[in-house]
Order: sequence, then C-alpha cells, then structure tokens
Amino acid sequence: TQTIYVYASNGTCTDENSFDITITNSPTADAPGDVSVCNSYTLPALTVGNYFTEANGTGTALTAGDVITTSQTIYVYAANGSCSDENSFDVTITATPDITSTLGDWSCSTATLTLEAIPTGGTINWFNAPTGGTSLFTGTSFITPSIASTTTYYAEVSNGTCVNATRVAVVATIGGCAKIQASQCGTTITNVNTGVWSKNILGATDYKFEITDPSSNVTVLEGTSRNFKFSQFAFSNNTTYSVRVAAKMNGVYSPFDLACDVRFEYQSKIHPSQCGATISNQTSGVFATAVPGATAYKFEITDPNNNISYVENTSRTFSFSQFAFVNNTTYNVRVSAKTGSVYAEYGASCSVRIEQTSKIQISQCGVQIATNTTNVWSRIVTGATGYRFELTDQSNNVTILDNPTRSFKFNQFAYIPGEVYSVRVSAKTGSYYAIYGTACNVTAPSSGARPEEVVELKSINEPTFDFEAFPNPSNGDFTISASEAGTFNIINELGQLLRTVEITEANGNQERVENMPNGAYFVTGTLNGEVVTKKVMVVR
Repeated sequence: TQTIYVYASNGTCTDENSFDITITNSPTADAPGDVSVCNSYTLPALTVGNYFTEANGTGTALTAGDVITTSQTIYVYAANGSCSDENSFDVTITATPDITSTLGDWSCSTATLTLEAIPTGGTINWFNAPTGGTSLFTGTSFITPSIASTTTYYAEVSNGTCVNATRVAVVATIGGCAKIQASQCGTTITNVNTGVWSKNILGATDYKFEITDPSSNVTVLEGTSRNFKFSQFAFSNNTTYSVRVAAKMNGVYSPFDLACDVRFEYQSKIHPSQCGATISNQTSGVFATAVPGATAYKFEITDPNNNISYVENTSRTFSFSQFAFVNNTTYNVRVSAKTGSVYAEYGASCSVRIEQTSKIQISQCGVQIATNTTNVWSRIVTGATGYRFELTDQSNNVTILDNPTRSFKFNQFAYIPGEVYSVRVSAKTGSYYAIYGTACNVTAPSSGARPEEVVELKSINEPTFDFEAFPNPSNGDFTISASEAGTFNIINELGQLLRTVEITEANGNQERVENMPNGAYFVTGTLNGEVVTKKVMVVR
C-alpha cells in the first residue's frame, strides 16, 4: 500500500498529482477434503473460513463441532473486505444397519437346521463366535451343518465398511422336545378343570398343545402355561384325544414330539350341597352336578344291604318317589352322565339319607279341636307303619302318643282343657321313627260341650296332594317338586298371575323356575279340586 506521484515540468512551469494504491491480501479458505464415514461426521475446527450449507457464504451457517448425519456438500467461505475465497467438500454418510429379527430352529434329534436373521439393510455374515472368527456364510438364511447338540451361532450385519459391532445370537436347538407327562399319558380325565400337563422344558416361555379328536378335528391351544384344561375348548365327553406338545424357547417352537392319548370322561356326582344331607320329602329332587352336553343321567342307589336301584332321568335329578325306598335309611348314590349314546363311568359315591318328616295337617294347625274324640290328623308319610305324636303344654310337660294310624285324640291322655299344645309328629317306617317334623300349635277341647262360637272344622281329611318349592328363600331360581302331577300358578303380592307351571310325570314331577326378581310369591297347586298354597321368598 503506497502513494504514487505524477510530476510534469516545462521550463519553469511544473505540475504534480498523486494517488494512493491500497493492496488487500486475498484470504485462502481451508479445504478439509471429501470424507466418507458411518452414521455421522463432526465438523472439525477451521483455521480460515466458516462453514455454510450453500455457496458464497449463503444457506445455513455451521460451526465446528456440529454433527452431520446426512450426505451433503459443505462449503468453507473466507472473506477479507471485498476479497474472498471458497472451497467445498463432500460428506458421505453411510448408516450402520441393525438386525431387526431372528429365527432359530429346533429338532428333536441330530439334524441340519435353518437359522434366519433379518437386517434393516446391508449384508448378514454368520459366525460361530460373538467376536472375531471367520464368516461361515453370507446371507439372511443359514443352513447349519449336521449338529447333534444345541449350538449358538451369531449373525453380524454390515453395509460396506460400516459393520455393526454387536453380533446377535441365534440358537439351533437339538433335543428337549415336549410331550404329555408320563403320569397322564393314556389316562382318563374326569374333570374339565383338571390340567393336562406337558413335561417341563427348562427355559421354555410358551407351550402349544395340538389336540386331535377321533374324526381328525384339531384344536390348538397356546399359552405360557405348560398345561391345558378341557374347559378351554368345545370338547366331547367320553372321547379319547390324541395330544401333542411343542415348547417355545429362544423365540422358536420345537417340533411336535410323539402323540399321547388322553381320554375325557366328565363324571357327575351328587351336588356338594346335598351330599351327606337328609331328604325329608320323597318328592324332593336330589341334584347331580351338571355335565355339559349330557342328555341323560343314571343314578345308582345302594342301600345298607347292598341292594341296588337304578333311576334314569333326562334331568340331572332324581327323587326317592321314583323307586321303592325304605324310610330312615342312608343310601350311597353314584351318578353316570350320558353324552351321545354312551354313559360315562360313575363318579364318586355320596351318601344321601331319606327321613320323611310329618306334621299336623294345615287345616288343624293353629285351631281349637272340637271334642276329645275328634281325630287330629298328621300328614301322610308313604310306607309309614306308625306315627308318634309329641305334645308339649305351656309348662313344657311332654306327652308321647304312639299310634298305628296317622291321627290321635285328646281322650288318649289327661289333657288340660283349653290348653295350647305344641305338637310334633314322627313317622315310623321299618323299625325306626324318623326325626320330628315342624311343630304346630293345637288348642285342646274346652271342658264340656264346645261353645257354638267356635267354628267347626270343615274337614278333617288331610289333602292327598302336596308339593314343595326349594330352596326357600332362593336367589331367583327355585324348583317346584310335587307328589303328583298338577298345575301350579305363581302369584305376586298384588294377586297378579305371573307364570303357570305344569308338573307331569314326564319331567319327574318337578319343574325349575328361573330368573324371578326380588320379592314374595305365592305358589298355588291345584289337583282334583284340592288347592295347596305355599309362600316363596326371592332374595338376590
């Protein structure tokens, strides 16, 4: 940079001018050079210039330390006043690929197995070690050599020079195949909730059961549990199934091993609520547990002398009125359910006792008896050979009267005229008296003639027709069981007829009523002009 002068003269005449020359040094921008890297590139520090995404110092300004993750051209621009310099370089980014999924293989014995690895891109190389070694095969599917034991192979993925440093293990499994445990193979299962177990496979995360019926229909059940239950599918009773098992380990299922036969026979038995119970009415239903799909139930009823009676019904109940029972007797009862055309094996035995109880007939309960020669009647107990009447006065003095008929008269003992007696009845069948029935208050005749204001009983004959509704109270479902066939009306407290039920021999003289709402109901039965009414409570 300097001043330059221009001088001119002519004799004594002169002239001069000057001008300045300014020299600016032009900068030299750094030139990093093209780069090719895996995944990302970090911009290095510059000596001269700044980074830009466009030429001539335009676009987005970048700084040293910024990370580049996509391939692009980067510009280095330097300026000194009006003097500038620019260089560019290309950054090529190659992503290191990953392995997104693998699939091992499994054989029950020595075999060549096919392993698989799926990458996001690039090339798969297979090794027999997690690091180092020589590639055994290149490609997504690797067929192993013949192996006799479980072997782990390793898949490595690369894209050019970009190699994923983490190899993924893929297992070729030999042996350890699952099957039904020996203790259940060839056995009969009798409960839908009994587990059918596979032998334990160490490290297995899931089990798959293939269940084949005699018609070659196949059901497959899969889950984390190593057992299945017949309640898990639409099984057929009294059927032998062929069952195979596969176990899942390292993300792959084993082959199915040898099949095993398992037979299913859902056995019924007397319902636990009645097992060991005492039945007090020969028409009361004795219930078996339900068998899905059953069309009939056969009851084997054995007395203490090993005499056996059989009752076969389409419903899962029987009543003692269906065979020649002996009162005051405990019977052992077994149940067989019929599905299709075959009866299953009998279920567990259960004791059920029949003790028919009796009580004073309704027409005389709670009234004053006319004379001491008036019969006070008990209700009928089928097969009874005698009746025992227990009379308790207000001072708790007890009188026992044993009669061969089902009635007594106050002239049979020294009664207190006008006294209210609590009367219970026990019926004798065979050599034993049954337990007493429900107590009933009966007022003894007054001394002398009975006052006219005491209304005479219209009838002292006990109704020959009776029924019961149980359980009472119920949760909305109850059964009407009658001594004979008849028509029954269900009436609410407003006197409205809600339902009419026909009891016939075809339904075993009983019918089930379901889904009744909360409330009190009156069940009225009519047969041959006789009407009997009973109250039923529904409490949900």
